[in-house]
This record gives sequence, C-alpha cells and structure tokens, in this order.
Amino acid sequence: MKVSLRKIVFVLIMIWIASSCSNPGAHDGTLQVSLTEIKIPAAPALNGFAHATIGGRWLVLGGRHDGLHDHRPDRSYPPDSAANAIWLIDPVSQQVWQKTLDSLPINCREQLQAVNAAFYQNGNQLLIAGGYGWSQSRQSYITYPYLLVVDVEALSSAIVNNTDANACFTQITDSIMAVAGGAMGMIGKNYMLVFGQRFDGRYTTQPNREHRQQYTHQIRRFHPDSDGNIVHTGTQTDTIHFHRRDYNLLPQIFPDGSSGYTAFGGVFQYDRNFPWLYPVDITIDATTAVTGFEQKFNNYHCACIPVYHQHRKQMDNLFFGGMARYFPDDENREIKDDPLVPSINTIAQVSRMDDGSLHETLLDIKMPALLGAGASFIVAPGVPVIAHKIIDFDRLPPGRNLIGYIYGGLQSSHPNIFLRPLGTSVSVNRIFEVYLEK
Repeated sequence: MKVSLRKIVFVLIMIWIASSCSNPGAHDGTLQVSLTEIKIPAAPALNGFAHATIGGRWLVLGGRHDGLHDHRPDRSYPPDSAANAIWLIDPVSQQVWQKTLDSLPINCREQLQAVNAAFYQNGNQLLIAGGYGWSQSRQSYITYPYLLVVDVEALSSAIVNNTDANACFTQITDSIMAVAGGAMGMIGKNYMLVFGQRFDGRYTTQPNREHRQQYTHQIRRFHPDSDGNIVHTGTQTDTIHFHRRDYNLLPQIFPDGSSGYTAFGGVFQYDRNFPWLYPVDITIDATTAVTGFEQKFNNYHCACIPVYHQHRKQMDNLFFGGMARYFPDDENREIKDDPLVPSINTIAQVSRMDDGSLHETLLDIKMPALLGAGASFIVAPGVPVIAHKIIDFDRLPPGRNLIGYIYGGLQSSHPNIFLRPLGTSVSVNRIFEVYLEK
C-alpha cells in the first residue's frame, strides 16, 4: 500500500505534538539562561558581602572593596579596603543610598566591615554570623564571635531617611558564631551555620606563630530567642567531609520530596591545596557525602541559583564563574586540569534527577570576563519560589523570565593571579540581569 509523503509528515507532526503536550516542560535537560548587563555607577564594588531584599531593593552589608587577597602577610586584607558603609540599591530606578558606620557601637561597626560572613534572611530579619577582618579595638585580625540580627525594614528606612540606625541591630556574643567562609541555612525552625573556619591573625599561606586557623568541621544548629540569647539545638561534627570553606550552599528538594541543602565545592583538601569535588547533602536529621560524583567546574563560592521542576522531580543548580580546578578549552575541545585553581568564566549546571543521580553540564554561554567569585545572586521580586528560596520552574510563565540579578564579586585579568606576579584582581560593581527561558 502506498502512503503519500504528506501523510507521513502529518503523522510525525501529530506524534510530536502529542508527546510535547504530555510533558509541557520537556527539554533536553539544560536550562536556557541569558545575561544582560545593567549599569548602576553608584553601586559599590564589593566581594564577600551579606545582603537582604525588601520591596525589590537590596540591602548590602559588609564585604571588601579590593581584589583577591594577597598571600603576603603585609599586603593581605588592608583595613582601608573593608566596607565603610551600608547600602540600599534599587535595580529598577538605579538609585543607591548609603549610610556610614560611624555612629554604630564599635563591635557592631567592626563586624559590618568583615568579609565572608555567613548570613540568612528570614522575613524581616537578616542574621549575620562571624566574618573576618581587622579589629581596631583589639588591634588584630579576627573572626568575629558575634551573631548580628538586623531589622531589614527599619534599617532600609534609616538609610533612605538618614536617621539613627542603632536600634536596627541586635548583636549577640557567642564563640560558636566565630566562622568565616561558612554559610547559613534554615531547616524547620532552626538555623544552621555550616562548615567554614575560624582564622585569627594576619592572613598568610605559610605556617607561623602569628595566626591560628581552625576549620569548624561542623554543622551548628541554633535559633535566637526573644531575650537576645542563642539557643543551641545540636551540633554535628565530621572531620573528613566537613573540612571545607568558601563553598556554595544551595537549598534543595530531594527526589523523595524532602527539603534540605547541598554543599558544593569548597577548599581545601587535607593533603593538597585542591578544592573538594564531591558535594554533601544535608537534611533535617542526616548528612550524606556524595562521593560518587565530582563537580569539575565552579568549585569556589560564586553566584548560584537553585531551580526545581516539580512535574519531573528534578533539581537544577546553576553556577556562574568563580574559580575551579577544571575548565573547558574551547580551542582544543577538551577539559583541562589546572592545579592552581584559576579564575574562570564557566557557567555550569548540576542536576539531581528523580532517581537521585547527579549530572553536570556546561552551558553554551559564559561570563563576559573572569569573574563571579565572591558575587551573589539576588532573586527578583514576583518570581515564584518554593520554601528556602528555590525558583519554581513550573510556575514560571512561558517565554523569557527575569529571575534575578548577579551582583559584585571579583574580576581577574588573568586566570592565575594568586601565586604569580601576573595580572590584577579587583572587586566590581557589575550587575547582570539573569533570564530563564521556558
């Protein structure tokens, strides 16, 4: 029996339509992401800062204005490059307000000049733990033993109206908060201070008697009470898998529907100055080192985004630039291994499938320079999210969606600048709108 070519084409088209309608979110597994740079000249050039959002504006606190820290003690973390103000940024109107730290109590002022503090926004409260920097009152470099609780709405108003901000802060002293290079999350009613280190003394890569470095090896669970105290609700210690700092902690939804976090990357391994390649999953009552998977790209703290597909139980995690041991060599079409862990422009996606397996994919686009380390992603208002600030892909409308912004961080002129007298690294105030196609 003869069948016309037209009929064959018609049948194939109908099969394709039927398969597409049965799974409206289907794609090849790689998210379609694009970046558009916007200019806000008055925004500060910062890396390693804390932030919160209110009414579409960004409250920015702490961090540093200089580039990647020098490994020579006399040149590392100069005090005059620490943040000297608090900022409120409106990315739509491109207005920037700032308020100096001069009127704040000394302990509060010093902590707000620290870098790489852990932070978490829960409604109108922003919690900031630790951070590293120069303490004028102690005449020493320290990791601050404080938890700072910030009233986001009141502080934003004080910045805009240039009024007193002292009442916007509650500072609690507790040595368990002395962490730098860690991250903060929240499961249930408890906050978690995850991994990181305590470093006291002037930074150097060489062992000496003038500084003390100690990784926490812990997940510390807590919550502040109404009396201004910290209630400790449990500590988990693992001297093997938790030996990491300057990593990416992303909220997750696991295949069984439970919520938690995954810690990606971080530095350094015990026996070598290499980043960790396998992640650690964290749930309300367990942690799992996923040693069967290696994340080759984006091993250092950078801007990153969690995206969940409810209809197929897939968790995607996007990572933008930063530093990594591996990077793609486009000219030779191969993946290169650089043990010096260079600055990169790679954008990659790590997906957890519905069977729990992890897969890493390079996106076609790249950062427009060697940047991203110490930067942050800030979600745009109105974007549908699930608990713990995960973007809900299924609830996004079809088309090109503005999901948020990448702000600040470090930009390097050459891949390897830390141990070589080549090139420069600077903090930037570059801002990129991040779009996700559906």
